[in-house]
Amino acid sequence: KLVQNIEAWAREKGADIIVAVFGRHDVLPFWIKLGYMPFYLSPRFNRYTGEKNIGVAKALSLSGSTALKEALEQLKLRLVFSSHALFRDVAAEKLALILRCLPQARLQVNLDSGQVRRLCLYLKGEINFEQALDAAFLASAKAILGSNDLNWLGEKQLTLLTARIIQGKTIEEASEICGLTVREAERELYLIMKVVCEKAGIKCNLVGESEKLLLD
Repeated sequence: KLVQNIEAWAREKGADIIVAVFGRHDVLPFWIKLGYMPFYLSPRFNRYTGEKNIGVAKALSLSGSTALKEALEQLKLRLVFSSHALFRDVAAEKLALILRCLPQARLQVNLDSGQVRRLCLYLKGEINFEQALDAAFLASAKAILGSNDLNWLGEKQLTLLTARIIQGKTIEEASEICGLTVREAERELYLIMKVVCEKAGIKCNLVGESEKLLLD
């Protein structure tokens, strides 16, 4: 009720956007349920909470919607391309939640023929994941940026993808975050990458493919 009253007051004052900034990441789902979208994630720690401030916003006018959409697209680009350096220490679950909220970003991401070949070789079980990591990152970036939502991945799947590929955590770190064994995380990542390739428009001839990662 308090937030609704503040929004009504802001509309009366002619505001285009209403913004909230906070340092506790556990309140993010509350703001999302109220229709606020994360548009900012600080690269620096809040000295009081020990976490990085998050800014959320709701548009109150057409011009506000236009400005907010641009801010959301820019945040998505920042998270995808700089999380390995700036946001590697943010909880993967929270980063995944933010990514899921953000709209399609207008950026063309392409893989060269060698990267596509290595990614397909990984999916066929002929090389390990690390040998195709650069290709897996670009394919993931293409699929994530090109989606208005990420409902084609479950919560744990998106968290694993975020931790291992977007943030660049080790498979050991990523598996622990997701409550999986390393072996389970490797199998799940394999399945995730098959979906990512489909969403990214990457076609591999997997007839007779080796499903060794799916076997005990």
